[in-house]
Amino acid sequence: PALRDLLRSEDGSLLDEAAVQELQAEGEQVFCGLLHTPALRRVILAVAEDLTPAERLQCAPMAVCCYPFVLAVSQALQYHHEALHQAEVVHRDENGERELVKLYRALFQMTNSTVPLSKTRYRQLRRLAAARGADVERALLVGNAEQVLPGRL
Repeated sequence: PALRDLLRSEDGSLLDEAAVQELQAEGEQVFCGLLHTPALRRVILAVAEDLTPAERLQCAPMAVCCYPFVLAVSQALQYHHEALHQAEVVHRDENGERELVKLYRALFQMTNSTVPLSKTRYRQLRRLAAARGADVERALLVGNAEQVLPGRL
C-alpha cells in the first residue's frame, strides 16, 4: 500500500501501475538471484517441504519467497555457522519442526507486503516522498504514520 500511495497523483489516480510492478519484481529478483547455488537449493527444498499448501501458494511459482528466505538464512548463519549443513537442515526439534522453517515463517510474517529496494530505487522513492512534503517523507522513513502513507516498503 505505501508504494502505491507514494506513486499516486494529486487526484488519487495511480501514476504508473507498471512502475509499481517493476519495483516489486526488481526487489524480488535481487534476492532470488542470491539463491542460485546447489547448497541453497537443497535448503529451499527442505524448507518448502514443511510449508503448508497455502504458504507455498503465496510465493508461487517459487518454492519459497526469496526475501524472507535470504533473511532467514542470514540470521541462522549469524548464530550458528553450520546452520546450512545437511545434518542441521534435516534435523527436527521435539515438535517435529526445523529451526530454519520456524525462522522463515517468522520473517515471512515480518516482511509480508514489503518491497526490498536497491539503493538507487530507495533514493528515487525518497525524492518522490520529499516532493510531496515533510510528512510524507517522514512516513516513508519511519513507516508509522498510517494516515499519511499506509503500509510500508
